[in-house]
Amino acid sequence: MRVRVLLAAALALVIAGSALADESFSSSGVYLGLAGVVAIPTDLESGIDLGTGGLTARAGYRFLPRFAAEIHYEWLSSFTPSFFFMDEEVEPWVLTADGRLYLLTSRVQPFLLIGAGLMHAERERTLFFGQPNSSESTEFAARFGAGLDVYIVDGLAATFDISYLLPTGPLDDLDYLAFALGLQYRF
Repeated sequence: MRVRVLLAAALALVIAGSALADESFSSSGVYLGLAGVVAIPTDLESGIDLGTGGLTARAGYRFLPRFAAEIHYEWLSSFTPSFFFMDEEVEPWVLTADGRLYLLTSRVQPFLLIGAGLMHAERERTLFFGQPNSSESTEFAARFGAGLDVYIVDGLAATFDISYLLPTGPLDDLDYLAFALGLQYRF
């Protein structure tokens, strides 16, 4: 029953948003965005600290009123996991190609996000009674998320999004939730 109510509410929002759509907020064009980001690791067994900050930058193109594609770069300051006989410092960055599906095309535009790309991380591990051990790895990563663009004036929007980054291979223990807040300008 709850699922039906949620689906009906979502459908009503899309229909209402279509009726309130303003062409100036959903027109095609290039956009650039910059935001601060807080990443919270989801691997609770790893001992990674509560979170880390960083920056995210985007460059994209809105092809249709409800679809855009972008290149998304995210840099995070060091994660500092701490294990029983080992300390570790991890410095990651992520580059993904994302697609955005806009649910509304009015001044307030919620969207869904999906992307794929690469995560790179430099790791330095130090055993309790040993020498530091450094390594680097670049692996495939997927991004899933949702967000909200709120247009302040024509072309300039405040943005907020939450995304989940899922890396693979030796970096699969570095998955995290990213909370980004910033500005975006569409030309």
